[in-house]
Amino acid sequence: MNNPNEIISTISLILLIVLTVAVIWIIWKQNDKDKGENSFQKYIDNLREEIDSSGKIGQLKSELETIKTEKLGWQSEITTLNTKINTKEGEVSQLQREIVDEQRKLSERLSNTSGSLNYGEIAVERTLELSGLKENIDYYSQQPIQDEDGNNVTNANEEELIPDITIRFPDNRYLYIDAKYPDTALKRLKEDKDNKKYSESFKRLITNLANDDYANRGINTPGFCVMFVPGDHYILEAMKHDPEILEFGLERDIVIATPGTLFSIIKTVELSFRREQLNEKANQFYEDSRKLIDITEKFINHFNELELKIRQLHKAYKEALKVLESDDEDNAGLLTQLREIEDKTIGKGLPKTK
Repeated sequence: MNNPNEIISTISLILLIVLTVAVIWIIWKQNDKDKGENSFQKYIDNLREEIDSSGKIGQLKSELETIKTEKLGWQSEITTLNTKINTKEGEVSQLQREIVDEQRKLSERLSNTSGSLNYGEIAVERTLELSGLKENIDYYSQQPIQDEDGNNVTNANEEELIPDITIRFPDNRYLYIDAKYPDTALKRLKEDKDNKKYSESFKRLITNLANDDYANRGINTPGFCVMFVPGDHYILEAMKHDPEILEFGLERDIVIATPGTLFSIIKTVELSFRREQLNEKANQFYEDSRKLIDITEKFINHFNELELKIRQLHKAYKEALKVLESDDEDNAGLLTQLREIEDKTIGKGLPKTK
């Protein structure tokens, strides 16, 4: 071992063995890596084939198409919603303008130079608007009553009769409403607790309105006028002393109404007018039917007379024909005798009657 050549030979052998082992190890690792990659690729291919065979990829594509379609539908709905939002914005703007207009009207009324504000007029107009009636279409404010000639009607003091509200129905029929606001009397009632005075004050309102006689001075009315008060409590306080306050008004052709009953009264009047129109049409139909029956009866009578005359004429024709064409030896007809004479003389022969 002390020989240098032997030492070198030994070292060379060891290096050769190490190198050989290293080469073998590298080759083995490379082969193992290739096998792993091939196994992974085969796994992916097998997985893909399995997915394709089960139709999951096609199902996934279909679901993607469905999502796209739903997305388009959502976009359409979003567009529709935007349109509705724009429409609502326009309605809100219109409502704001109407509110401003109402504020202006209220301001004008509050700034009335007379210094008095009839809240009843405001309440009755508001009630009509909430009922769906349109001003200057279904009803008119402060419009004078006119007669059939178009002239303004006046009261005993030569003052024009101007109800607060005139409701117009079809066929030029009208209902007049006068708004009252007995707030002062109600405040006095709260102070002195005297329902009798308040009831008498309420009756005076009814009497004064009845004196104007809207129901009979106007044309095509239901026979009464409506006195509107802006709350049920105005009537209830009067009824505490006089429970027949409503009958008191009806006796004078005045119907007392509140925001809760006004619309019902208007609809009742409308139905009454319609029923009256139906009755008028039914009566007209009856009259027209009677005329038609009378004409038909006359025609049948004339027809029967004509038939009788035709039969009489036919009978006269038969009698005349018998006189002309009779073959009776004892009572021969005229033409029969003439034919005998003609046969004996001329021999031409007369024609026969048909």
